[in-house]
Amino acid sequence: MNSELHKLIDQCKSGTRESQKNLYFLTITKLKIVLMRYWKELHDAEDVIQSTFLKIFENIHQYDSNKGDFYHWANRILINEYFQLLRSRKKLVV
Repeated sequence: MNSELHKLIDQCKSGTRESQKNLYFLTITKLKIVLMRYWKELHDAEDVIQSTFLKIFENIHQYDSNKGDFYHWANRILINEYFQLLRSRKKLVV
């Protein structure tokens, strides 16, 4: 993991808003690329991205760099949020 990302994650764990904003801008492009492989509708993709970052910031204290890469951890949250949206839509159709 690069040192800038590691530093931002540590600052986010202490609750620094500025570091959350910087982490968002550093990682948003990669997460959008992953999501757009699954979801082509930009409006819905933005909803998934927003809920993903809320989960990332709520749970950043659980991230452990010794257990894996930050992007893998964030991508797992992203995919879970994507499936959550699909499940909620399925319930609305029924």
